Amino acid sequence: EDRDPSHGNCLKNNVCARLKRNIDLLILAHPIQSLDLNPIKPIWCIIKQRLRGRKWSTVTQFKADIQAEWDKITITDIRKRIREMPWRCKRVQELNGKRIRTDAW
Repeated sequence: EDRDPSHGNCLKNNVCARLKRNIDLLILAHPIQSLDLNPIKPIWCIIKQRLRGRKWSTVTQFKADIQAEWDKITITDIRKRIREMPWRCKRVQELNGKRIRTDAW
């Protein structure tokens, strides 16, 4: 519930928003979370980059390919992203939360 529009918090007719209203789900307010500081984001970027351009005929194959790419991520890939975190934290503060981009993310 970090105010991402896909979660149904910004759009009143979003599918997620309608489902939450229909079941009377209690939503707890959370502060906005920066994707630039989310440690899983760069890993998903690696996977998306590796899968770009592929086509799948079944959901099962799509899931299998995601898993295969996940399994190929190395500790070196992860450490590269970790080393960038101090700089990213500082940069997000300097930009008052605006998005930043680098090769690693």
